[in-house]
Amino acid sequence: MRIQAGRLRGRTIRMPPAARGHQQFTTGIIKEAVFQVLAGQLGDLSRFAFCDLCAGSGQMAFEAASLGFRPVFAFDVDQARIRHLRAESLRLGLKIEVGRRDFRRSGRILSENAPVVAYFDPPYSFWRDGAAGRELDTLLLATLVPHGDLQARDLVLVVQAREAYKPPDGLGLAVQQRRYRGQIVSFLGPDIGEQP
Repeated sequence: MRIQAGRLRGRTIRMPPAARGHQQFTTGIIKEAVFQVLAGQLGDLSRFAFCDLCAGSGQMAFEAASLGFRPVFAFDVDQARIRHLRAESLRLGLKIEVGRRDFRRSGRILSENAPVVAYFDPPYSFWRDGAAGRELDTLLLATLVPHGDLQARDLVLVVQAREAYKPPDGLGLAVQQRRYRGQIVSFLGPDIGEQP
């Protein structure tokens, strides 16, 4: 894996240990496409924080930091992967706030660091049992509704899954969806335009 753009373009990202036997990471094509869409929609990326809610290899967080997002957060629940994320951040010279945090407990981090792009790519098994969509709805509602300091305009959510994600009604989030190699990437935010 490599960082594809920004000031660290071409730097290698080392593979983390497998977590519970799983070793599936976002492909380079999807990573490149996600950041191209974000740059086209948001303009100056340095105005935004970036939060990788299920960081895994950390490659989305590393790419975001290379492109100028500030601050950058990388969360995971697996302790070995957290150690790997910290070591890779140091090796690459990137300031990334790494933590052990379940994505369902990320609402406060998102609201305190707005405007923010949150990237959500949980393990495939999480979608299979139907929990991911419900849990993501809960996170969105907890983040956008109770906090007066976070309006919908301050959050862009990117969801990678095998199926399209539709947020709860009434949040003021537009949705743009794109398909890449069997995955659907949903971009949610009030200023997310239609796919050209």
